[in-house]
Amino acid sequence: SSLLTRDRIVLIEGNLREDSFNGGFSLRAKHCWDLNTVLLQYSKGITCQLDLCHPNVWNALQHLLTGYRPGPTPLQLQIKTATAEGRLRAPATHSVRCESRLITQLRELDGMLSVSVALNRPWATAQSPATAPA
Repeated sequence: SSLLTRDRIVLIEGNLREDSFNGGFSLRAKHCWDLNTVLLQYSKGITCQLDLCHPNVWNALQHLLTGYRPGPTPLQLQIKTATAEGRLRAPATHSVRCESRLITQLRELDGMLSVSVALNRPWATAQSPATAPA
């Protein structure tokens, strides 16, 4: 199946150059990856900053994460209250499947200040173009 389809985000490693013949740019791809595949296979951590002054953010976060457990991606929380701030690294039993849908849902929670994902670089170890399911 093709990686280039409607509503799919892909990562491309290659060379971009100006194409004077066609008037624009030309991209020669060496490797392509579907974003969802990269998140599932190469994520090494999710960091969430949340403000516990929002009354339901903790319960909403716990409820949301249960749908993505178990998984290989560790979770780190940077928590803010009215009087304190701190960091928590969730135990391995609370690791999640890092999916683009999860990242979107985390960012939509009231009280979520930021969400970031650390990734290993698939292009650093790529030998041949990756193919992903449709």
